[in-house]
Amino acid sequence: LGPKTFLDKAEKAIPDKMDLCFHLIAKQIIVVASTSTTPDSIKHGCSKFALVYMAIAICIERPRFYEYLMEALYVACPFACPGLLESYMMGNVSGQELMDVMGRKADEQASDYLARMQAIVGWQAALLQTRMEFLDFDLEQPLVLKRSAHPCKEGAIISLWRWVTGHLNGHISRWTPYIIEAFMAVAGHEMCQQIGHKQMGKLLVILCSQEFREKCKKAGNFDSDDPQNDKDRYSAFEEFFNEKYKNAVLNFPPPGKPAEGDARLLQFETIQNYG
Repeated sequence: LGPKTFLDKAEKAIPDKMDLCFHLIAKQIIVVASTSTTPDSIKHGCSKFALVYMAIAICIERPRFYEYLMEALYVACPFACPGLLESYMMGNVSGQELMDVMGRKADEQASDYLARMQAIVGWQAALLQTRMEFLDFDLEQPLVLKRSAHPCKEGAIISLWRWVTGHLNGHISRWTPYIIEAFMAVAGHEMCQQIGHKQMGKLLVILCSQEFREKCKKAGNFDSDDPQNDKDRYSAFEEFFNEKYKNAVLNFPPPGKPAEGDARLLQFETIQNYG
């Protein structure tokens, strides 16, 4: 039973419970979006684009759903909303309560937690970077998707830029650079196309700067004897962005492993799960 059929049936049988139905579908989408992430897939921006297209299709047919989708996103991952984690910390949240609002599971290793958060923000980036003209699905009853507006009312590209700059201008936590890396691996190419290489070059200069490195070093545990310290992780972060801005030339390929092509164009057939 796909989400479209589920919502259609629910609207007829329990119309007064549609808010609950939206919540359940949105929560499950984010659960699926957070799974099966490897360092290599993060590096190449291999998000679950088929799930993105399905979510957008639901939002277009049922505009209220986008609000529930964002709510589920922010509950699962406070990094999805720049400033949210900082607001929790300003409210003197600490200990297990802080772990809960950070979305960290009990006894979850730092590397597993980070990978899950990276998967969620990567999926968010995939959602925001999707141009509506991409969406031309071959369904039995095709939706008029590519002539519709993106469900993000602010404007998806504006939201992409605001997301990255919001994290850079806000509280730099231990996780900030790696969250930005996962987001940019997915959205960087489209941001270059829509915002322009000049502005993106300025952004990458900041990300590769010594000042940003010092902030990350202060927030992280680079010098710790903990085997899960951030020293190697940050080296991989620097390598990622230095590669994208080598010799002051911007090179952000489309998301997806080079041997497999643009990941955004490979998963259209699975949109049939929407039904």
